[in-house]
Amino acid sequence: MDSNIEHKTPASSIEKSRNTKLIDCSTTYAGLNSCPNCCPFKKTNSCYGKTGPINMMFIKHTMSDLCPREVARFEAKEIKKLSGKRNLRIHSIGDCRTNLSAQIVSKHGGL
Repeated sequence: MDSNIEHKTPASSIEKSRNTKLIDCSTTYAGLNSCPNCCPFKKTNSCYGKTGPINMMFIKHTMSDLCPREVARFEAKEIKKLSGKRNLRIHSIGDCRTNLSAQIVSKHGGL
């Protein structure tokens, strides 16, 4: 994981996760601005992105001030970079805030 959080990146993907829960899977990550306002974890310390082992990745993505639609477009481009040889876990952190965001990720992400 890149610990340099100076640049603003709204989402990223990893071809082969090292997370033991996601053995051999690809995965995507997005920041807090991709999460719905109604998420019960968004404003608490129960959010995995805020408190879990991938917190630095979450902070890096949360620094982006793009709207949910633009985050979804960026995430879709990240999905296209993957080989497609592994199962894909979308949103190890993050979410699709709107129906349009979900449509963009699924359509342009080749799902």
